[in-house]
Amino acid sequence: MITEEVINSLKTNTNLLNYLNSHQDANPSYQSVIDTYDYEQELLPLQAKLVNFQRWV
Repeated sequence: MITEEVINSLKTNTNLLNYLNSHQDANPSYQSVIDTYDYEQELLPLQAKLVNFQRWV
């Protein structure tokens, strides 16, 4: 469980990801959050390429 104190201490996405990675054993659902974040980070440049391709066509 993430407390309000922990949330207030997390200032960046990197801090949040580090926290989730280090506490995965305590809460396995953290892995799904990390997977979703990784997926979205991979998706952003692909979406930009698709927009550029659509403009080209």
